[in-house]
Amino acid sequence: MVRHARVLVAALVIGSAVLGVSTGQAEARDNHPADNGVRCAYYNQETGELEFYLPGQSLLVHDSDGRWHYLWCGEDGNWKDRTDDMRPTKRTSGR
Repeated sequence: MVRHARVLVAALVIGSAVLGVSTGQAEARDNHPADNGVRCAYYNQETGELEFYLPGQSLLVHDSDGRWHYLWCGEDGNWKDRTDDMRPTKRTSGR
């Protein structure tokens, strides 16, 4: 009889510990935001294919004048030219 009481007490302690765990710890949430379907399209003249980019992705392209442009896909699906942001700033001497 004493052995049954010990087993029962041990089972109750373990059961209450399991039930006492917060359910918030067991919640799984996605770390990535929902996809809103926005894409930036770029026509690659070398391959003849249309390429799609997600907002925040960047692309380095060569134009017909021989200049390179750093394009960034905006949240609205339009390309932003960030070429000026990528150029090194001119340093002036402090002397």
